[in-house]
Amino acid sequence: MPRKKTDTQEKEENKASIEENFARLEDIIKKLEAGDSTLEESFTCYEAGMKLVKSLSGQIDNVEKQIQILRRVMKMSDKETFKQELDARTAEIEQLIGTYLPEETGHQKTIFEAMNYSMKAGGKRLRPMLMQEMCRLFTGTLLESVIPFMAAVEMIHTSSLVHDDLPCMDDDMMRRGKASTWAEFGEDIGVLTGDALMMYAFETAANAFETSIDPDELSRIGRAMGILARKTGVHGMIGGQTVDVELAGGPIPKDKLD
Repeated sequence: MPRKKTDTQEKEENKASIEENFARLEDIIKKLEAGDSTLEESFTCYEAGMKLVKSLSGQIDNVEKQIQILRRVMKMSDKETFKQELDARTAEIEQLIGTYLPEETGHQKTIFEAMNYSMKAGGKRLRPMLMQEMCRLFTGTLLESVIPFMAAVEMIHTSSLVHDDLPCMDDDMMRRGKASTWAEFGEDIGVLTGDALMMYAFETAANAFETSIDPDELSRIGRAMGILARKTGVHGMIGGQTVDVELAGGPIPKDKLD
């Protein structure tokens, strides 16, 4: 009598490719058609076959979603169509980000105003857009847990621009056709705004923990938080800004460029 499959074996089957699952299903059908199995063996084969059918159905649905995404991308070959699609995606992301921005109330109202002023200064929103499309490509949909990270990565990017514009850095009074944050609110609030957006980004990303109770999903969110922190800090963006400040106006050595 065939032994019942363990949970580990069933998980491995779920991870199998479509080709592998079709091959397994074909083997089961051949065995049933042979007619030399006992009733219990036939019933076991039938159960295994139905599980494979269910798994294949989900895999095929996912492939169809990926094909639809690729078709949309292919349709964007026309420049005007691409611009329209880009504008629509940007507006969608603007709306998502807006749900995470702070209300301009309370004793710290000024910093909230400066944060929102900086975040609403415009931009193509390419970073969250790339996150959105990669998630759709690999899962067939936009996962709820990814949305807070989309807002967070744009807050981090904006915080770097706020600091870059400061008099002690690039000393820019204009950003995207508007007064830069420090020029609008003062240098002191400009510094605090960059700091606030950086910290608020991780507060925002942490909202992803509220989207699931699955231990594996929560673990993935935690690892994503760690990657975001490393790529933002001294081994990532801030480290790069340090090199940029130190080499301002001079040649860039090849080892640092690499």
